[in-house]
Amino acid sequence: MSGARLRQHGLSKLEFAVVVALFGILAAVLLDRLAEIERQAERLEVEIALRNLRIGLTLAIGEKVIRGEEASIGALLDADPLEWLGAAPSKVGGSETAPRWHYDPATHTLHYRPRQPAAFANRDKLAWRLTPIRDGAGRITSIGIEPLK
Repeated sequence: MSGARLRQHGLSKLEFAVVVALFGILAAVLLDRLAEIERQAERLEVEIALRNLRIGLTLAIGEKVIRGEEASIGALLDADPLEWLGAAPSKVGGSETAPRWHYDPATHTLHYRPRQPAAFANRDKLAWRLTPIRDGAGRITSIGIEPLK
């Protein structure tokens, strides 16, 4: 039996190091991809909230028109647009106390504080202004939502 080879069981240290390195690379790629998916999800969440706000605004204006209260459409500028939604977007994120969405009726601006500023070109606050749309006689007939830079 002096010429018999002993059979090796398991991995050598080099093989084990290669396997660990491969798993490390795969984990890094996975984490990077998950972070990008999370950024895309937040951008989509904001886009959907804005679309819903525009729909809610249209419904609120339509309700005033149906009731014959066209003269009070401008009063919607002082109302919190987040209340026009059936289900408001998340006002508080995680354990933070500052709201993600905030409306300032004095300036008619809607603000959003992103969870991931990298999703919005590293901006720590996004803003939109509600602007009255007037007819030829100067009456407010609608309200637009325009992004601020």
